[in-house]
Amino acid sequence: MRVDPHTGLLVRDTGFMTNYLPVPVQAGDRILPRSPDIPYVCAFYSEDIPDALIYTYSYAPESNWTTFCAQHSDFQWSGRGREMPRSGFVRLTVRISDPCETAPRFHDLFSVAGDEWGACSVPFWMQEEALHTAERVRQIRKPGDAVFLLLADTHYASGSIWSDTCESLRLVSETIRPDGLIHLGDFTDGLLPRRHTVGLSAGILADLRSICSSVHVCIGNHDMNYFRGNPDAMSKKACAWLYLGRRNPWYYVDLPEKKTRLLFLDSFSPEEQERYGFSGHQVSWLRRVLRFTPGDYKLLVFSHVPPLPEIHVWSSVIRNGEKTLRLLERHHARHPGSVLGWIHGHNHADQVWSARAFPIVGIGCGKLESFQEHKPDGSVTWFRKKGERTQELWDVLVIRPEEGRLGFVRFGAGEDRFTANRQHDEEPDE
Repeated sequence: MRVDPHTGLLVRDTGFMTNYLPVPVQAGDRILPRSPDIPYVCAFYSEDIPDALIYTYSYAPESNWTTFCAQHSDFQWSGRGREMPRSGFVRLTVRISDPCETAPRFHDLFSVAGDEWGACSVPFWMQEEALHTAERVRQIRKPGDAVFLLLADTHYASGSIWSDTCESLRLVSETIRPDGLIHLGDFTDGLLPRRHTVGLSAGILADLRSICSSVHVCIGNHDMNYFRGNPDAMSKKACAWLYLGRRNPWYYVDLPEKKTRLLFLDSFSPEEQERYGFSGHQVSWLRRVLRFTPGDYKLLVFSHVPPLPEIHVWSSVIRNGEKTLRLLERHHARHPGSVLGWIHGHNHADQVWSARAFPIVGIGCGKLESFQEHKPDGSVTWFRKKGERTQELWDVLVIRPEEGRLGFVRFGAGEDRFTANRQHDEEPDE
């Protein structure tokens, strides 16, 4: 594998080895080979994100959101150190004699030397937004509330905003001390070789657990690493172990002090004819869970994909979506007001669907994205811009079980939202 000197894209070539994921560097850093007999070439990529990746429906080749800079690259073979003219990312290519040779890691071959390597300051807009968000949470939070950081569709890519998102989550978490953190899926684009997707996703999970010890996840459709015909897809079982540490991709978590049960559902199976939806086995599991849920418990449902095709532009059918909803609505009728709502990601847009017995709430994407294509009617997509408050988009979820209310306090682009539960005295028909 080597870098094409004209495009910066990777080219298959058995005589070369290149780090697949660009490595971040700072202006003035020096790249130093660990051995003087390692000639290499250096491809440089700037931190600039192409507008098309933010403002149109597109996915970057190699999940790389950086911009190749031929003028700052050096494709002359040399074993000497190279100084970086500006901050950005690099790919280094070396020759290999054995095509079957196991690729060493970047830092096995090279070191990066700099006075302030890894140091960064928190931008003022982020500090200000964190204070403002925490204050709004403080104003509405009551002693009986459960509070979670909530985000969806981060779609990690090289050069994306993930490090900023992490820092913003950390700043707010340190102030409000939430009960946990919930990620609704699509950690990455699912376009890379499996080993890279696994490594990146594990790194994201480690980042989240460093912010909150209690992290709950839904598996997204991109998380199975199948996207756009990727031949290195992961099985459902492998995904469940990677993202959840569980055998099954659906589960529930109880908050006994709040008398609340959080249900996390699996909503995508690429091997099915109707890929989006809920398996029959999962529906049977849900029926049993509802039967044995204490009558005084409130329920809140989470999934990646929404349960209805009316609020999903990528298919006209959600497999077992109606059946799943009807199960919850019958429980809601038997125990009036017991289902607080259903929260999902996937649409990359904000929406509150109020046509059912309880609100179905869509969450905008953590990925830096702002376009109106492929969004359901009635949803809202906010303007986003890198380097400003609107770059980020995630919520602080405030659950008020006794009143049947949910609050979504927004960090970044968008606005705060609140939903109130409806109580039903009659069971819907079978």
